[in-house]
Amino acid sequence: MKYLDFNIRSNITILFIFFITAVTLASCANTKIISEYDKNAEQEIKQVGSKVDEFYENLLAANQDDRSYQQYSEQYQKIQTELRLLFDKNKARKLNEESTKISESILTLWVKYKEKHKLNNNYTNGNVKLDRSRLARLFSTATVAELGKKSL
Repeated sequence: MKYLDFNIRSNITILFIFFITAVTLASCANTKIISEYDKNAEQEIKQVGSKVDEFYENLLAANQDDRSYQQYSEQYQKIQTELRLLFDKNKARKLNEESTKISESILTLWVKYKEKHKLNNNYTNGNVKLDRSRLARLFSTATVAELGKKSL
C-alpha cells in the first residue's frame, strides 16, 4: 500500500511539474526579446550608409595632397547629424540594444576619423580605404540586424 501511495504522489508531482512547465512556456510564447522590424529604419540605414560611402568616394577621387579638413568639414557635420539621428532613433526603440550598439559604433568611429582628419589636415589613401571599409561593414551589419527582425 505504501508503494502505491508513493507511486501516486510521484505521478502527481510529475504532472504538476509538467503543468507548470507547460504554462510557463505558453506564457513566454508571445514574449519579445528584440524590437520589431522597421522598414523606415532599414531605409535610413541604407541612405546614411550610402552618403558615408559617397563621402569616402569623393575623398578618393581628390588628389591626396588636396584633402584638407576644411574642404570636407561641412559634409562631415551633415553626415554626423544624420548618424546621431540614426543612433537616437535606435536608442528610442524598445528592445533594440544591438542596433543601438551598432549605430553608436558607427557614430563613434565617424567622429574619431573626422577628428583625425582635422588634426592631420590630410587623409591618406590607405586610411580612407581602411576607414571606409570599417564603416561599410558596420552599415552592412546594421542592415542585417534590422532585416533579421523581419523573420521573427
